[in-house]
Amino acid sequence: PPLDIVDNNEVLSSEAMEDEINVEIDESTIINEVEVADELKSITADRDKALELVKEGLNHFDAGEIDKALEVMEKAVELNPNDPELRYHYSLMLVKDNRDLVKAQNQLETVIEADPDNVDAYNMLGKIAEQNKDFGKARYYYEKVLELDADYQGINYRLGSVILNYFEDQKDLASTYFQQAMK
Repeated sequence: PPLDIVDNNEVLSSEAMEDEINVEIDESTIINEVEVADELKSITADRDKALELVKEGLNHFDAGEIDKALEVMEKAVELNPNDPELRYHYSLMLVKDNRDLVKAQNQLETVIEADPDNVDAYNMLGKIAEQNKDFGKARYYYEKVLELDADYQGINYRLGSVILNYFEDQKDLASTYFQQAMK
């Protein structure tokens, strides 16, 4: 006689199996909703704390306490790392008095990864590249600003200056940018 591998008491009817599956899904859904709610609370708390830190950082910055402002802003970025606007403002503080151009550049590159149309970040990257005497890169960033926003304040003049001073064979192009700047 064949061996019974499954005890008949263990075999569930198809209705009972559906009920058990539905219960598992419902419990799983509830658990996931609780986890998501907890995560949202955590994110909101982190965002609120980051906002408090930003205010504190700006107060230190306005008081001329740049190092303290940077310390506080770095904590804010750690709490809210996916906020490109926060990273942009942190980079502005880093650029102040050339405090940390490398870190500022890294912050701005992260901003652009999150927001590829952020003309202010490209403009600041151009200024950092100019400061570092990397005029090819500065030109690239300024051209990117112009591509994204042809009316960006002062970009034609800045691009014309870089081209005139560092790309001597392209003076006509520089002149075109200067003409655009005067409009």
